[in-house]
Amino acid sequence: MTRPLWLLALLFPTLQACKIACHLPGQHTSVHDTIAKKQHSLPLSSRLFPESTTQINSKQTIPVRWESPSRDFFVHKRIPHLKRYPCSGCHDDKMRYDSPERFRATHGDILLKHASPGTLQCQSCHQRKNMDQLALPAGGSTSFDHAHQLCASCHQSQARDWAGGAHGKRISFWYGPRTLESCTSCHNPHQPLFPKKWPKIRYRPFHPHKARSNR
Repeated sequence: MTRPLWLLALLFPTLQACKIACHLPGQHTSVHDTIAKKQHSLPLSSRLFPESTTQINSKQTIPVRWESPSRDFFVHKRIPHLKRYPCSGCHDDKMRYDSPERFRATHGDILLKHASPGTLQCQSCHQRKNMDQLALPAGGSTSFDHAHQLCASCHQSQARDWAGGAHGKRISFWYGPRTLESCTSCHNPHQPLFPKKWPKIRYRPFHPHKARSNR
């Protein structure tokens, strides 16, 4: 018996056993499908708040139901980390926001470098009549805890990748309910672009002119 036929005869029982165990009609044929079925078979409350040693802290997170792609996950709350919240402590609907002197005195550390110069103003994202809310371009408002809704209005592809797990930082869980950092946890909303960085090197850089002088 040639070697290929000998290997086939040896592996045939194993292949048949796999076919019987894993590929019967109506059964899942992959680990991914098995996990997906198990997750969706759980009630929503169990998926969002599992009873385990890594139970999600509902006081620090908020549940998010994303439509496209369809996802259920959590994001960290942002309001508890905002030093100047609530904004209504200083702002009201009668206060002027276009005074350069007042802006420098209160928000002089904010440099707006978001989109092309002159494209955005404070009122582009902040509600003018209710400064404790963010303004959505399509109308309406949302809280600072749901800032991802505002970010997704302009950054659709990044938001889709974020909801799907390909963008941003996951805090816990690779399977089941996930906890993510919100957009503004990583990006400064006024200057969202990360500065460019060069990787650190552990060896002495190569200098062509020095190499020639050592010949």
